[in-house]
Amino acid sequence: MRFGSHSISAKLMWMNVIVSATVLVLAVAAFFFYDLISFRQNLIRSLRTSAQIVGANSVSALLFDDPQSAATTLQALHSSPDVASAVLVTSDGSTFAEYQRSPTLPPTPMRPIATETIDQDWVSGSHVLLAHRVVFQGKPAGIVYIAAELNETGQRARQYLLIACGVLLVCMGAGLLISATARRLVAQPMVALAETARRVSRERDYSVRAEPHPDGDEIAVLVDAFNEMLVEISGAGHGAESWPRTAGGKGSGADGCAAGGESRAGSLFLYGGTRFARAARRGSGDGLHSCGARTGRA
Repeated sequence: MRFGSHSISAKLMWMNVIVSATVLVLAVAAFFFYDLISFRQNLIRSLRTSAQIVGANSVSALLFDDPQSAATTLQALHSSPDVASAVLVTSDGSTFAEYQRSPTLPPTPMRPIATETIDQDWVSGSHVLLAHRVVFQGKPAGIVYIAAELNETGQRARQYLLIACGVLLVCMGAGLLISATARRLVAQPMVALAETARRVSRERDYSVRAEPHPDGDEIAVLVDAFNEMLVEISGAGHGAESWPRTAGGKGSGADGCAAGGESRAGSLFLYGGTRFARAARRGSGDGLHSCGARTGRA
């Protein structure tokens, strides 16, 4: 079924649900990307701090050529779950000591850094590589490379998805409650007006009236204009009984009167509907004048 064929109540309900869901999805996406960027920046700062500590504790091992001591220092990175591997190289680029969380992991990549640069990082997807230059008495003694992975990104994404689904259910429930209130305030008067118009069109009973709307909004203007149109058409219908028995020079007697009355009533109904539409567009029922007066002048 097409969305346009639904009732006003259903349209209001789906509008509230769709708006709530759209806002929620956009908010969750914004918070997720912000958290991802913040987490990556925090990880880089943590790696930089760890590299500085490792470099400071490895100066003596570099000076006294003690790779075992440097390897023990690198083993301290095991406490960081994001660090996959690390390597300490000398100033000439040779490997001095290294650390790997698992033997199956690839070796730590080493990239050249500028001469005056102390810290530099590279980010590729979920992989982060950080380099820290070890300096002793103003001279470079070596470089510490630390490779890490954003393992918590997937976990955070799943947590955000679960939270978003829970909040989505709550928002849908709130949307249903809001739509129920909107149905009483907006949809119900419109549905009642449509039922009255359907009854007038089906039964040709112009004595019925739409229930007045208590609020002074556009719906109240629409209801008042509709009722005034029915009053004018009803009054014109009673006046048709005293019209001449001939209508337009064609026919006579009871048949001619009936034909003329039906034609006149149909014209008045179309005329009143036009006046009703104009008054509704202007937002006021003042534009409805007496149809009987205009008929007399005609």
